[in-house]
Amino acid sequence: MKNVLEYPFQKNDVVNFVVKPEFWSISDQGSFLVEINQATFLGSHVEYVAQIGEQSFKFFDYHYYENGQIETGSEVRLKLRSDLVKVLQHNT
Repeated sequence: MKNVLEYPFQKNDVVNFVVKPEFWSISDQGSFLVEINQATFLGSHVEYVAQIGEQSFKFFDYHYYENGQIETGSEVRLKLRSDLVKVLQHNT
């Protein structure tokens, strides 16, 4: 597996995108507008299931006491810690 930094991808290349739930954060300046499908309070954080287009994913909010708990069906902007993301070549 190779990271995107090791070789260039071309536009429309199919890739695998690997990101942990804690790499996302709620931010008014976030680049990703998502819809919240599920919210579960787990004591130390809120676990959300969000959707962008056809893709759903989980993210954690450890700052729920500042952000409040987002209601199911609401839209929210997310920021991604891109320095931690791995983009891998898709092998078919």
